[in-house]
Amino acid sequence: MDQGWAALLGAAIGVVGTTAASALTGWAGRRQVQTQQAGEHARWRKQGQRETYAAFLTTVEQIREHSHRGDVEFARIEQANRASDELNELVDAVNRTLSMVIVEGPESVVRTAEELQETSCEVAGRAMDILSARRNGADVSQLRQDLAEAQSWLDRGITAYAKAVRTVLDQPPST
Repeated sequence: MDQGWAALLGAAIGVVGTTAASALTGWAGRRQVQTQQAGEHARWRKQGQRETYAAFLTTVEQIREHSHRGDVEFARIEQANRASDELNELVDAVNRTLSMVIVEGPESVVRTAEELQETSCEVAGRAMDILSARRNGADVSQLRQDLAEAQSWLDRGITAYAKAVRTVLDQPPST
């Protein structure tokens, strides 16, 4: 009888061991799939951030380019009206893309983006002041100096934003 119990106990241990090994293998497989899915999600999220940050910077760069264009400095009335409309559209685009940056985060990028948005709107406003003064035949020499100073701040803001974005994007995706 002792041998029968020993054999039965041995068989039971074998079944339990096989079941435990199967359960452990199944758990490890599910864990590997979850880890892989988390990694794919993190890479997808990082790509979304990259696209959002680039869209924001592109609209800011468009304001910068428009503020340097000759039609701001030497605009005829019809050119001045069109240039003002374009600048207003770009300011709207900067505000829309800033909203996307705020959603994507993180705080370091959001903070520099908000500062860059404010500065780009300042540049657009200064350029529109010149366009308005040109339409009215007013002297624009002080307005040009104000615009040049704002453009300088914008250039520094672009650099700070790009640095903050690179820092975030250079970090490996977290899983």
